[in-house]
Amino acid sequence: MKLNVTKKELLNTLNQLADLSEFAGENPFKVRAYRNAVNALRYINDDFEEMIETNELLKVKGIGKGIFATIKEIFENGYSTELISLKEKAPKGIEDLLQIRGLGIKKLILLNKELQVENIDDLTEVIESGKLNEIKGFGEKSIEKIKTEINRIITTKHLLLLDEAFEIAGSLKKKMENIPGIIKVELTGQLKRILEIISRIDLLVLVNPNSKKECIDNLKETFVIAEEKGGNEISVLRLKAAKKREIYLHIVTSEEEFTKADFILTGSEYFTSKFTDLSADFKSEKEIFSENKIHFVAPEMREEETENILLRDSSPSDLDFPGMKGMLHFHTVYSDGANSLEEMVIAGKESGFEYFAVCDHSKSAFYANGLTEERLIEQHDEIAALRKKLGVEIFHGIESDILKDGSLDYSDEILSGFDFIIASVHSNFNLPEEEMTGRIIKAIESPYSNAIGHPTGRLLLRRDGYKLNILKILDACAANNTAIEINANPHRLDLDWRNYDYAREKGALFTINADAHATSHIEYTKYGVMIARKGGIKKSEVINYLSLEKFKKFISK
Repeated sequence: MKLNVTKKELLNTLNQLADLSEFAGENPFKVRAYRNAVNALRYINDDFEEMIETNELLKVKGIGKGIFATIKEIFENGYSTELISLKEKAPKGIEDLLQIRGLGIKKLILLNKELQVENIDDLTEVIESGKLNEIKGFGEKSIEKIKTEINRIITTKHLLLLDEAFEIAGSLKKKMENIPGIIKVELTGQLKRILEIISRIDLLVLVNPNSKKECIDNLKETFVIAEEKGGNEISVLRLKAAKKREIYLHIVTSEEEFTKADFILTGSEYFTSKFTDLSADFKSEKEIFSENKIHFVAPEMREEETENILLRDSSPSDLDFPGMKGMLHFHTVYSDGANSLEEMVIAGKESGFEYFAVCDHSKSAFYANGLTEERLIEQHDEIAALRKKLGVEIFHGIESDILKDGSLDYSDEILSGFDFIIASVHSNFNLPEEEMTGRIIKAIESPYSNAIGHPTGRLLLRRDGYKLNILKILDACAANNTAIEINANPHRLDLDWRNYDYAREKGALFTINADAHATSHIEYTKYGVMIARKGGIKKSEVINYLSLEKFKKFISK
């Protein structure tokens, strides 16, 4: 069975092997072999699985028998046993140190040798003592950047992205549902509110009132409990979890208590403060709203920032997944994806999509094996053949890089040949706000741009967005009928939901895209739908829900 390992994930694993091998003082030739393999694989756009099965990968310059065996293991098992061994031998804090942009393995080896730095605390100490200033290669600017990175790692270490939190909570829920006496378990709190960054996981547990103590004892046997708070109506267990993550189990014994606790845990403090009467027993959340003479609000919209939306339209979003018609902005082996175009389309059909727009990286994205003009012709021919073979509409799209001056990175002649173009920034992130804003607006105004990809460029818990005037960007999208992407990858969820209302008022359209680099990533779409529902977006505002004929009309701009 094929494991969906993307090219990016493979290259990251090989880079880790190189870094940790170098840190461990392994043979320099071995380290160089890993780095050479990364460079060699970066520009291959053939199906890796087939190249492994047929041993064709061994014919690639830079891929020897040892590296080939490592790559095969990664593809078959999803991990490298050698990397696991290297991590076990290395200092426990090495992975955190490798996350610090601007440090690098050679500097890390130097700091370990000269100052015995093995973790974030050690590095912080040598910075505060002034010892780092004495080491060659560390100036004031680089030290300030390292301090910023350390602060980012420390402040975000206990936080979770939405998909990670759902995975952890789902696993806990499954374990608890098998414990005798537990009637039902539901996710509540921040997860039910669909916050893009989760600081705590809350699960609400309804138990048989006659076996509450027994259930709690069973939970203590199943999980490591850090703290227990008892009560007549509700008991709370805080689990002892890795990386200081906050996980709470709220145990209640009646449906009425369950309803009230779920409501209180889910709403933001600002939202729940509007409800003055919570003393009665309620059989449903709708009763709570009705009793307090407030229109019902979906859990994901119980925020201060959504109040203006609800004043205009209190009806919940009608978005769903599956239910979308168009799968737009996904990648294949032509650039940095893990799967072929055919595999992506078949998987998309199985997820309910009816038409497709493949958007591999453009030629400026050399790091992602972006498509040259010659390779575009090859992909165009394959798309034509697949349309006939699979009996579905496949549009030839591209994720075109927005260059520093705001132009797209192909000639007008080439751009005019695409069916669907999503324009994205992938370089020169640190431009001044005015320059970055103008750059993106110029791309939006291009007659070839159909959508603007991940508009702010943020990577949650890793990188802030570019400096730009987002309102001017949204104005330009509305004025030029250029759709705004809600990038559904949980690392992005970009555009931020707090900006949806402004865009909607201006009459802008959205596109919800998984930005899938493997068939398994298509599922990311659901997170995009979740976050779009949080902003109150309706199907009529999202181009992915257009019928095929209406989508064709939209892209004919």
